[in-house]
Amino acid sequence: MCVACNVNRLYKEKITQVIEKLKEVEAGVASEYLNPVAQLEDNRRTRVTVAGNIRQTPNIYYGNIREFVFKREIRAG
Repeated sequence: MCVACNVNRLYKEKITQVIEKLKEVEAGVASEYLNPVAQLEDNRRTRVTVAGNIRQTPNIYYGNIREFVFKREIRAG
């Protein structure tokens, strides 16, 4: 058997494996991808929630800092 034939066969086998794995991922049944994707989705949900909370109370941190500095300036005279 020739070397080129082996390389070609290995290439075809690998392509077949990749296509099968892609089908599993698209169907949502690839086990090694389910947990990382679930974790990413959970992180995304948390970030969206935090962003929404910050958006509902605009400049809360800036307002606290500004108030602190203002009171300090008043005390200083």
